[in-house]
Amino acid sequence: MAALSSTQWGPLIKLDRVQVVKGVSESAFIADTLMNQLVKRGEVVDLASDGQYDIEKLMVMKPEVILFSPDPTGVPTPLKMTGLPMIAWPDYFETDPLGRTEWMKILGVLSGVSQESVVLFDSIATRYEQLKSLAARVTERPVVFADKAFAGQWYVPGGKSYMSQIFKDAGATYVFSDNESEASFPLDIETILAKAGDADYWRIAQAARGQYGYAEIKSENEIYASFKAFRDHKVIYCNSFETAYFERGPLEPHLILADFIAVFNPTLITGHKPVFHQLLKP
Repeated sequence: MAALSSTQWGPLIKLDRVQVVKGVSESAFIADTLMNQLVKRGEVVDLASDGQYDIEKLMVMKPEVILFSPDPTGVPTPLKMTGLPMIAWPDYFETDPLGRTEWMKILGVLSGVSQESVVLFDSIATRYEQLKSLAARVTERPVVFADKAFAGQWYVPGGKSYMSQIFKDAGATYVFSDNESEASFPLDIETILAKAGDADYWRIAQAARGQYGYAEIKSENEIYASFKAFRDHKVIYCNSFETAYFERGPLEPHLILADFIAVFNPTLITGHKPVFHQLLKP
């Protein structure tokens, strides 16, 4: 198969069926060591970069199926032109963390390890529900907001989004939980400050190389230093480059949840080692 998103080939590594993957996209941004090795050795071909598909490579490869993320208009025109079998993979529409993970069952069917995929999913779901029940006991829920401004707009997770749900399951209150959007939506930074200025925690996820701390955050925008979470050194940071968050996260929501619980209510989980998120050190 050609798996054009990390959420498609990532579970196959976990299921020990990565050998069925013969094509990926945007390999320059892949963090997984094994997949990078397969691309370097030529066992897996990079079929797209900078948003452009290499149709010639696809036609030469002739995969039995192409897994793709549909754009707003449906099937991307270049892929449609190949006439090859395709399966749309809109897993990112799932707002329930376990809903995204459950897509691994389809990969199990496609790669001949259906039962193994069910067992793996059930183990992840069981642990997620255990942690969720643990966090549900808290009586005081810290307030959290997320992300940063970009090009004059600050896109925040909607109140019915995947991230909002994880915050809730971790025992926190998301500042925009009353919003009805399932996707991110833009607000200006002044509006964010008015709504989240006194929030207890601030979650930031980004791909970064080298030093990144409070000084770097402030250097990006002086207004950031006005947030209480910044002043109290309660920024929850995820370096998606180092943690492979966007590749592993959808497959391991129980680990994301554990990270947040360990920050919001550390007495609930003792000895937890951060996997994706941790408090940024002063």
